[in-house]
Amino acid sequence: AGRWIATNPLGEIPGWHIDALVSLMPAARWGRIASEFLSAVKDPTELMAFWNTVLGLASDEGATKVSARDIEGRVEEYTNTAGQVVDVPDGVGVLTSFTDVQGSWLELLVKGWGVGEESWDILHERIPGDPEAATTWARLDALLAKSYRHQFGGDMRIMCSLVDVGAYHDAACRFVKPRERRMVFGSMGDRTGGPDHVELKAPSRANAQGVRVYTLGTYRLKARLFGRLGLRPGPRYMHFRAYNADRCNGFDGEYWGQVESEKRVTKRPKGGGRPKQMYVQTRERNEWVDLQVGNLGALLVLGAPVRDRM
Repeated sequence: AGRWIATNPLGEIPGWHIDALVSLMPAARWGRIASEFLSAVKDPTELMAFWNTVLGLASDEGATKVSARDIEGRVEEYTNTAGQVVDVPDGVGVLTSFTDVQGSWLELLVKGWGVGEESWDILHERIPGDPEAATTWARLDALLAKSYRHQFGGDMRIMCSLVDVGAYHDAACRFVKPRERRMVFGSMGDRTGGPDHVELKAPSRANAQGVRVYTLGTYRLKARLFGRLGLRPGPRYMHFRAYNADRCNGFDGEYWGQVESEKRVTKRPKGGGRPKQMYVQTRERNEWVDLQVGNLGALLVLGAPVRDRM
């Protein structure tokens, strides 16, 4: 029995705002929408998507913005009750890793994940060497295969590893192929931002090298990443490890400086079309972003059953 009432009767183009609350479709039942909201409110990124797609409203991301100095200022060392440094702190139930391939080195980040996708940086290692050389990849293999000691005893191993095969494709695929049974997979980033852009796309078949390559929706994953940086300890909070030269060569000033290496912009496609939210690089190096996004992808590869058991 409703009727449209113009609030701007002098406008040349009539328009209206309709949210999902007025829909009669089963997927828009209020109980279901309420449940979706209660889930989304835990994560600024998911809440933004709910605000946009369900309520049809704009959202403000300002509350989630943090600086590289903010992040570096909250680093912590992981220790047990006796004050001894440990590989893996309390709260971690699953380990993942991502390896970025550069022109003269490989860069590895191992992350730990706990309840509600709370995460801990565990190991950051830059492996100098030619990506075409087998010796360079052998050093990476040792780090992927090693065990990491948990604070309360017991050894943990990386459950899923992703390796960037976009650069030095043949060499990376040669490394990945015999290790897929160890949950080491190739990955590439989807930077199109197109309508089929999703966080993770599983391969439908192997590539010419016989490797199954996962596609990471980089823009969606970056939105999730940056939305978490301003959270307080709890679900989806990100813990960052302090530099310790005795354990690895990463977690240094260069690593933290790359936190601000990208910014979100709105671009309009040439020839018209819907504007797209994209990320552009503002700094020469941005491995920090890629390493974090790659680990999010590795967690998604494990699937909900694994994440729900943490």
